[in-house]
Amino acid sequence: MEPAAPSALGPEAAATLADFARACKAAARAVSLYPGNHPAIGVSLGRLAEMTARVTESGPYRLQVHASMLMLDGAVPSKPDPAITELADVLYRHQIGGLTLNSGADAGSWRTLLLLLARAPEEVRGDGGISRLWATAGGPSIEIQEIDYAEVLREKKGYAATVEKVIAAALAGPQVQLDETTMGMLVEIVNDPAKLNELMEQLEKAAGEGSLDVRTAAFLSLLRGVAEHVAKHSPEQLAGVLQQLSQAAGRLSASGMTRFLASRDQPGAVAGGVNVVTAVVDNMTDRSVAHFVAGSVISERGATERLAHAFQSLVPEIDRRRQLLALAEEEVAASDLGHEETFPQLWESVEGMMTSYSDSSYVSEDYARELSSAHSNPVDVERTSDDPPERITAWLSTVNDTSLRHLDHQVKGDHAP
Repeated sequence: MEPAAPSALGPEAAATLADFARACKAAARAVSLYPGNHPAIGVSLGRLAEMTARVTESGPYRLQVHASMLMLDGAVPSKPDPAITELADVLYRHQIGGLTLNSGADAGSWRTLLLLLARAPEEVRGDGGISRLWATAGGPSIEIQEIDYAEVLREKKGYAATVEKVIAAALAGPQVQLDETTMGMLVEIVNDPAKLNELMEQLEKAAGEGSLDVRTAAFLSLLRGVAEHVAKHSPEQLAGVLQQLSQAAGRLSASGMTRFLASRDQPGAVAGGVNVVTAVVDNMTDRSVAHFVAGSVISERGATERLAHAFQSLVPEIDRRRQLLALAEEEVAASDLGHEETFPQLWESVEGMMTSYSDSSYVSEDYARELSSAHSNPVDVERTSDDPPERITAWLSTVNDTSLRHLDHQVKGDHAP
């Protein structure tokens, strides 16, 4: 039986958790960067202690820690927050599975804990582990529940086996055939940005460098399978899951994105009661679109017509195109390509094509749509029978024996001396 999906935190509780995570981040940064008597440490620790007092007014504040995710009394924020994700990663690296805050957690307690978390996880484990060290140096105002290391290894093995099953199912055909438990684990992967990115990387490797159709079809297959599963079991989470998958779409190549966009008008685009292709495209953020452009430019060492066509389909607004190109330029400039002497000229060429490219002068909108879907909508000419019988009879009469002999005599006569 599939485990029940965690409930969502209310907006106020989610905002409080995000504020707490940001206070932890600021205090951790101050403690690790400045000497002990620096005023920045006292200010940031004071704010964190005040925040702790506020969240523990009505009782203990219990956090459950997972990779890239914090849960509050078993509930999760409906939208990901970078500060929450970062705090979860720090705690998880130290094998902290739970953190309970009680009243009385002062600046001194927090400074001790943050100094422990600033150390390398391997070093802390070598000294006996975070739980043992805290029991010696800390106090009852903050309780730490440490993860069993053997359980972590079992979790990693289970995750690897799940990814292997998912990739095999995605490559097998348009319908992902997985049991309910594996589908539930796939949804968990999709909701974890780091794991989703890793899944996409392994999917690309498994599909092969030259198999654009296979990679795009596999991504669409995953998209359909996840959407149908979530729509059936947790329909209220469907919008958030599709938003997560929209970030993964930014990893598609220019050709892959063209094929993906072309699938919007096909029956296979609908899953879970929605057009999942349209939903993913509509949810792509500025950063994910810019990442898509930058990845293609780096791979091709410039802009191609396919990239320009896909970019203009994704971003119809001219002003927004220039904004996203500026984001893409920053990403490309940070790559090896951006450090080459010819990069300024290369980017000028990229920007020119991406903002001025148009095929409308020689390809109509209807014909362009047909071209985009031609690879997946072949027409069996032999089965097309929209000509009337008398026209077919007239055509056949031009190739019967009598007509061919007559034509042969005409050709000979034309070439006679």
